[in-house]
Amino acid sequence: MFQPGDIVCVLIPNAINNGYDYRLTEPARIGQFVQVSVINRPYIGVITGSGTSALPPEKIRNIQNVFPFSDYRLTDTDLAWLYKMSEWTMMSPGAVLRLILNVPEAFAPPKTESLFAYAAHDKKIRMTDQRQSVADAFASNDNEPMSQIDIQNIAHVSPSVVRTMIKNGILEQTSEKINIRQPVTDNYFDTGSVILNTEQQSAADSISLDGFTVHVLDGITGSGKTQVYFDTAWRTYASGKSVLLMMPEIALTAQFMSRFQSRFGATPIVWHSNLTSAKRRDIWRGVATGNIRIIVGTRSALFLPWRDLGLVVVDEEHDASYKQEDMGNYHARDMAILRGSISNFPVILASATPSAETVKKIMDGAYKHSRLLSRFGGATMPRIELIDMRKERPEPY
Repeated sequence: MFQPGDIVCVLIPNAINNGYDYRLTEPARIGQFVQVSVINRPYIGVITGSGTSALPPEKIRNIQNVFPFSDYRLTDTDLAWLYKMSEWTMMSPGAVLRLILNVPEAFAPPKTESLFAYAAHDKKIRMTDQRQSVADAFASNDNEPMSQIDIQNIAHVSPSVVRTMIKNGILEQTSEKINIRQPVTDNYFDTGSVILNTEQQSAADSISLDGFTVHVLDGITGSGKTQVYFDTAWRTYASGKSVLLMMPEIALTAQFMSRFQSRFGATPIVWHSNLTSAKRRDIWRGVATGNIRIIVGTRSALFLPWRDLGLVVVDEEHDASYKQEDMGNYHARDMAILRGSISNFPVILASATPSAETVKKIMDGAYKHSRLLSRFGGATMPRIELIDMRKERPEPY
């Protein structure tokens, strides 16, 4: 515990820093978030240890605000993962922290802002590409009212497009305002609606929650890999720990949501790139405080401020969308495994076509391996026939 007057190192979320020294004005701990200023620009940073710059005392600035340790913090293992990821990817520690602190609204006081609802169903309008993008933005947020800024950012349209749609009545201002919102929480239970077959149960039983392992679920399409890792996710959640089900954006389908609700009794809380700033803030805060313990999300969900993360599932682990090439280069699958090894929890890789890297790890004995060879629910494999196109020519147009 550091005391007022102590000099501490604060890591800030930008691409060039390894931490700057500041003077505390109240007690704080390593991993606690603070507000500081760099060249008169405000930042949210995290305390990583004692100051090391040996600057004269008069040159060291005071920390402006210390956020409560009980609300938002990074644990020792979180910081260890941050620095190890920096070492592996050659990103600066500040660049890695930027991936975690990518929701600055989480630390801001509530704002009052006008919201707009999509009302095109009452209008006879011409649907341009820009207007369709706005419609899709609302659809990806369950048609909830959004601010003008959120509409522009999610739909990738200019302010003039939004203003024109407001003027034409396509977007209608609602009486709802963004203000203090109720904390987002999850409350799941095992519905008992799914009974695993013998092959699935064997695979589920082989996945241990005691310590770090990488377990590959290698199964044909329709073999029920999802239900197997749902079983492990429930065991983890029931033990009081948090669960991340990570998947490519294209896998966040209505069918998957229905399967999740059927097993856990409620729809999942989803993290993806098209959320409004208010939803991102609420989910970030919920994960940080431990009110949310299961997230279904894309690769950026790995960088949420997890409380006691106990399992990461990487579905479709072979998918190229897990590779990040802007704001730093990393592979989310590999960073999930790195996090599991440091925090000592299991990681599940699921795929019908495991990547070459994963197959090599299986052959070397580094990863455990379960194969699912039969389709779930009595479904059969499709019939495949070879057609000799030299003999069976298509009909001419």
